[in-house]
Amino acid sequence: MSLTMTIDGAKHSGHYRVVCECGGVWTGEGEPIGAVNWSPALPVAEAVVHMKMGHEGGYVDLRMTERFREWLISYWERASLRQANAAWKRSGTPTAGVQR
Repeated sequence: MSLTMTIDGAKHSGHYRVVCECGGVWTGEGEPIGAVNWSPALPVAEAVVHMKMGHEGGYVDLRMTERFREWLISYWERASLRQANAAWKRSGTPTAGVQR
């Protein structure tokens, strides 16, 4: 059995909304990271837990709005910058970015 869940969220506020095809709807705020950043992991984790606990034996078709995709990209870019900054502090040498 497949159920569709859609995640919407805003990178500037950290607020999100998850809608399940079964009628379940919940909202929240991502985990704060610093003064102006929020992790987008919580709505994804909540969708997975809802699926596993509320719809055993099924699988989820997880959809994301464009706004939520932008939040993910912003989060990944900032995480890369944090890693590069940490590497620079450890080595004392400026880096051009995170080594791949």
